[in-house]
Amino acid sequence: MMDTRQTSTEPSGSGVNIVFALVVMSSYFSIFGVLQTASMLDIWLLVIAGTVYILMGIYGFDYCTKSGNQSLRIGYFAFQIGTGALLIYLGKGTGFNSVVLLPLAGQAVILLPNNLTNLTNLSILLAFVSSIAFSNGTWSAVWSDLPLFLVGQALIVVFTQTTVEEKRSRAEVERLAKELKTANQQLREYALKVEELAISKERNRLAREIHDGLGHYLTTIHMQLQAARAVMPKDPERTQEAMETAQRLTEKALVDVRNSVAALRSSPEQSLPLSEQVREAIKTCEMAGVPVQFNVLGSPHPIQAQSHLTLYRAVQEGISNICKHAKATRAWITLDYQNPGKIRLFIRDDGVGADQLEGGFGLMGMRERVKLLNGNINLSSSPGEGTTLEIVVPE
Repeated sequence: MMDTRQTSTEPSGSGVNIVFALVVMSSYFSIFGVLQTASMLDIWLLVIAGTVYILMGIYGFDYCTKSGNQSLRIGYFAFQIGTGALLIYLGKGTGFNSVVLLPLAGQAVILLPNNLTNLTNLSILLAFVSSIAFSNGTWSAVWSDLPLFLVGQALIVVFTQTTVEEKRSRAEVERLAKELKTANQQLREYALKVEELAISKERNRLAREIHDGLGHYLTTIHMQLQAARAVMPKDPERTQEAMETAQRLTEKALVDVRNSVAALRSSPEQSLPLSEQVREAIKTCEMAGVPVQFNVLGSPHPIQAQSHLTLYRAVQEGISNICKHAKATRAWITLDYQNPGKIRLFIRDDGVGADQLEGGFGLMGMRERVKLLNGNINLSSSPGEGTTLEIVVPE
C-alpha cells in the first residue's frame, strides 16, 4: 500500500520530539511516585522499556518520517504500541501512566494514510484497555480511565490532523506560487522570442518588398538609361521615349517605396486586375528588346491580396532576370485561372539557361512568399534551353 501523504508536509523535528518526550516522561516518571511495592525486576523493566519507548519515539519517528517506507512505519507503530502497553501494564495504569500511548495517536496521523491511521488508533485503544484490564484484574479501572483516554485521543487526532492539513495547504500554496513564478518567467521568455520572431518576420518581409519592388524598378530604370545613352547620338526620338519611360518608372518606384515603408500588405497597383498589371510589367521587357507572349487561361477574377502580390512580384522578378541575365530572344507568360481554388503562373524564356540556379535575394524572396501561402514553386533550367518558372498559389 502506497503512502498517500507527502513527506515534505509531515511535521517533524525538535518540536514534535519535545512534545513526545514531555508527555511520555511525565506519565512515565509519575509511576515511581505511586508504585511503592514494585519489585526490582519491575523497576528495571520499566526503566528499559521506558528508555526504549522514548528513544524510539524520537529517533525512530524521525527516521520513519525521512524514509517514507510504509512497511517500516507500520513496524514502528506495532513496536511502540506493544512497548507502551507494557509500560501501562507494569505501571498498573497509575498516575499519568495511562496517557503514555496518546502521542502515538498524533504520530499515526502524521505518518500513515487515513485508513491505517484509523486502524492504528483502534489498536492504541485496544492496547490501553487490555493492559489496564490485565494489570488490575478488573474492568472497573478501565471504565474509570477510558473516557479521559478517549477524549485525549480524539483531541490529539483532530489537532494533529488540523496541523497537518494546514501545513500541507501552506506547502501547496508555496508550490503553486513557485510554479506561477516559473510560468511567468517562461511567459516572459516566450514573449521575447515571439517579439524577436515577429521582428525577424517583418524585417524579411520588408527586405522582400524592397528587393522585389524597388529593386525591380531600379533595374528597369537603369536599363532604360543605358538604352537612352546608346541611341542618343543617332535617334533623339527614341532617346526621349526611353527617358520618359525611366521617369514614369521612377514615379512608380517612389509610390512602391512609400508603401513598403508603411508596411502595407498589397501593392498600390492592386486596384488593377492582375492580368493588367502583368501587361504593364511586360512593356518594360519588350522595350528592352525581348518580345513577350502573354496568355490568360480561364476567366480572370479577383483573388486574395497576398496571392495577387506574390504573383505580381514573381512576374517582376522573372522579367528582370530575363532582361538582365537570360540573353533571351523571346519569353512566354501565362496566367491560368482554370483550376478551381488555385491560380497558376507560368514564365518561360529561350535564353542561355544554366546548370545550376543560384539562389539570390529575388529567388529567396519569391520562395518565402509562396511558402507563406502554402503554395508550390518550381524553377528549372538547362544550358541552351532557357529557364522555366511555375508557381501555384491559392486564390
